[in-house]
Amino acid sequence: MTVSINASVMEVARIMAERNIGSVVLINDAGRPVNIVTGRGLVRAIANGRSNAKANETGAGTDLLTATPGDVYQVLRRMRERSERHFIVTDRNGVVIGVLSIRDLLEDRAGDRAWWLLED
Repeated sequence: MTVSINASVMEVARIMAERNIGSVVLINDAGRPVNIVTGRGLVRAIANGRSNAKANETGAGTDLLTATPGDVYQVLRRMRERSERHFIVTDRNGVVIGVLSIRDLLEDRAGDRAWWLLED
């Protein structure tokens, strides 16, 4: 799920609640990922009285963890090194394909559900 970089914390929270999802990717006007906002980030923002702030101010920041198809092992290594729980999957042009979480990867151990995003 992608949302405009201009969305507020409350707008993102509403979208996540309506769709029952744990994260959204914030994109710029060119459709490129610029940040990821998770449920944890939203909780922190709201608890700190920042519900009217731009969601971009509460996310992971500019050092996004992204991957393109074929990067499976590099992504897992980077997730471990950076203690990241989510990463954005893009196509070779930088357009968002989806988001995978550590939970997706753990659940996938029983089958091939999540890896299709990273296959060449």
